[in-house]
Amino acid sequence: MNGTGSPPPSLSVLYVDDEPALLEIGKLFLQRSGDFVVSTCESAPDAIRLLSEASFDAIISDYQMPGMDGIQFLQHLRQHGNTIPFIIFTGKGREDVVAEALNSGADFYLQKGGNPKPQFAELSDKIRYAVARRQVEEEIRQQRDDLAVAQQEIRESEEQFRQLFESMDEGMALHELVVLEGEEPEDYRILAANPSLERILGIDRQSIIGKLSRDAYGTDEPPYLQRYARVAQTGIPDSFETYFPPLDKHFRISVYSPRKNQFATIFEDITGRIQKEEALRKSEEKFRNLVENLNEIFYVLDENATITYISRNIESIGGYPASKVIGRPYIDFVHPEDRAGRILQFRSILSGSNEPTEYRFLKADGGSVWVKTAARPILREGRVVGIQGMLTDITSLKMMEAGLRESEEQYRDLAENAPIGILTCDTEGRITYVNQRGLEILGSPGEEETRRINLLTFPSLVRIGFAEMLRKTMDSGRPIPAIEGEYCTKWGKAAYYRVHFSPILYQGTITGARIILDDISEHKKAEGALNKANKKLQLLSGITRHDILNQIMVIQGYLDLAKDVDKDPALSEFCGYVGRAAAAIQRQIEFTREYEQLGLKEPTWLSLGGLIEESDDPRLPIRHECRGISIYADPMIEKVFSNLMDNTIRHAEGATGVQIRCSKSGSALMITWEDDGPGVPDDQKGRIFERGFGKNTGLGLFLAREILGITGIAIAETGVYGEGARFEMLVPEGGYRIDA
Repeated sequence: MNGTGSPPPSLSVLYVDDEPALLEIGKLFLQRSGDFVVSTCESAPDAIRLLSEASFDAIISDYQMPGMDGIQFLQHLRQHGNTIPFIIFTGKGREDVVAEALNSGADFYLQKGGNPKPQFAELSDKIRYAVARRQVEEEIRQQRDDLAVAQQEIRESEEQFRQLFESMDEGMALHELVVLEGEEPEDYRILAANPSLERILGIDRQSIIGKLSRDAYGTDEPPYLQRYARVAQTGIPDSFETYFPPLDKHFRISVYSPRKNQFATIFEDITGRIQKEEALRKSEEKFRNLVENLNEIFYVLDENATITYISRNIESIGGYPASKVIGRPYIDFVHPEDRAGRILQFRSILSGSNEPTEYRFLKADGGSVWVKTAARPILREGRVVGIQGMLTDITSLKMMEAGLRESEEQYRDLAENAPIGILTCDTEGRITYVNQRGLEILGSPGEEETRRINLLTFPSLVRIGFAEMLRKTMDSGRPIPAIEGEYCTKWGKAAYYRVHFSPILYQGTITGARIILDDISEHKKAEGALNKANKKLQLLSGITRHDILNQIMVIQGYLDLAKDVDKDPALSEFCGYVGRAAAAIQRQIEFTREYEQLGLKEPTWLSLGGLIEESDDPRLPIRHECRGISIYADPMIEKVFSNLMDNTIRHAEGATGVQIRCSKSGSALMITWEDDGPGVPDDQKGRIFERGFGKNTGLGLFLAREILGITGIAIAETGVYGEGARFEMLVPEGGYRIDA
């Protein structure tokens, strides 16, 4: 710890492995604790170049890498004087590889495999330990070097000693034993002290020179008197580490005697190092506690496959207390049908293999659970003495896998027997699946031939815009409404196709697209025939309508003449009846002209604001808040707004204007048309949309409802009588959009 209580700085680590996925997961695990900053390289040469540009606290390296393996990388660094802590982290566990790594200067050798969480926790602890140990070793080496230099300097020149004495980083003091004749030393007097003593001890050196140690340090007994006296009287140097309570610090003190009954002390404040070692000890203790409290089960077997250690949570899955398991052959807990394979696997692990395997573990109640295990050999003095590994209960996973396989089989059967073509592709446009109906629709000779086509680059698919739409659905992550068009496949099948694109998502990531394909050639033929029939009917209807209207005009002409020729009141009354009937027939015939257009044209996206503004009337101004919105509707929807305006002008006596608002209603869009006239009586609200109801033709609101209904838009009158009419039009989800 530092003096301010702030956390220690993060250690910079260089992680080298030719597997990018392992680099990424390793980096995530190591950096998650906040103790490390990890840089990665995929080869040793890249790492060497990076080391020439930046410094690191430790290196983690795979062993088996192309070009230069991990041990060659280590040897290169050591040959060039680089002593950075180096940890081999690999799947290779051969004894000769381990020995060569350690002999080449590796600090630790860890074997990959198994559960990553405890493995990277162990790796984190090894990194911390290696860096701390290297720092301690470096500090000790530096201290010893400095001491040797100081001793040499003292012997060579008193002046050089004085310069060293005054400028050295370590604290130094010269002392003389206080010995009464014939008695043991009772104290020692401080003869000299260097400036570093002031800095390290926080004591003014001038104030203690010439004083006895009791007075200088304020202690009841002279600190370390017996040890110092032995050096001063025998001339044999000493070195030790100690905790000094008066200053609450740890020191490393080296003592030598320049002459009889004198001794010099060179001391260094090692409080920081001691704290690091204590933190390391606590970290190791924490690791042990972690092992004991993992959901996974940690175990150790000797070379005879006898269980020598197993974590306490074995009871949670097996029902055995750990004490009942330790000391027994582990094969006793393996399902009889799996034992032969486990014996072979144990021998394989002893030889260095660490492939994870699965088997059934026998429970105390006679049942079994599925477990997954990964283990590695234990080496002591170069000899394999057993294995250690982790057990994970995967029973629920096995059940899920079985359910998933069943579900996949059901969905595959559904896809294979679907009456439409189904294709999937990856993000590069490569076909990953096509069902039998898809092959038939395309006229393909087989799945292998079809898979050779890249859906994003095949020229004819690019030319017709298919590739563009496919890329759009994968880039946006949204499905694209079905499109139709005529196309001739690579195998010469020309047809009308309907195609629908949608993205494939896996855990939030787009991994490809799904294409639903249908041959609508017969539908198009029927549609063409229907259009021809409609055109003929429209022609016939137009001729008939024209002839009927002509004849109505003739009737109305003769009625006017009849009224002028004969003024008989009874006859005039009868002529009035006939005239009104003729006018009604005329209105009905004219309505058929408009009703005939319903659904004739394909629905399209229309600007709502534009439709409203086209229906504006100077007699009754419109205020609206619907700009920037488009709706999907029949082109005749303009009649809806003109009929609503006509209805308002005719019936909303005293109204001063119309207010139109747009708002969300769940996932739908609500369009509200309101006036400030008298409104619609309650007993008429349910009838105003019926054909023929009303004071005029009775067809306006009926036609409005029919036009809106083509694309699923509902209309209702919801106003309060006496406060004005209120028409609500509900546009379903997908039937509107907000324009940028």
